[in-house]
Amino acid sequence: MHRLIFSSILVAAIGVGCNGSKDERAALLPSTSENVARRHVVEISQMKFVPEVLNVNKGDTVVWINKDMVGHDVTEETLNSWTSSRLAAGASWTMVATRSEAYYCSLHVVMKGKIIVDGKELAMVDLTTNITQCVSRSHD
Repeated sequence: MHRLIFSSILVAAIGVGCNGSKDERAALLPSTSENVARRHVVEISQMKFVPEVLNVNKGDTVVWINKDMVGHDVTEETLNSWTSSRLAAGASWTMVATRSEAYYCSLHVVMKGKIIVDGKELAMVDLTTNITQCVSRSHD
């Protein structure tokens, strides 16, 4: 009896797979596009964020671990919209990535990094170039 049921299901699946719509075929296959949130680690070491650029998916968790001998923080660069507290040596801070953002250490402003979410690069605007172009046009 079980063989008959299994055989019937198998024949139906093959028929749908060969002749069914794309949606019917997709319903029979396990989903491979599920985004399972991952955990990424950025080490703070030798006055650098390592890696400096981190590619993640939306919803992934990013953990910064201070492996340096001095304190650091992690601060969103453009608007300072988020910041960690000061991280002592050995401390860590965690954030869920929702969009691409540049960040830096506000205690050591030469330390910079980027999170790229879903391959969407940051929309950086070179204000100096735009201002220079506007000024030179006004003198023409």
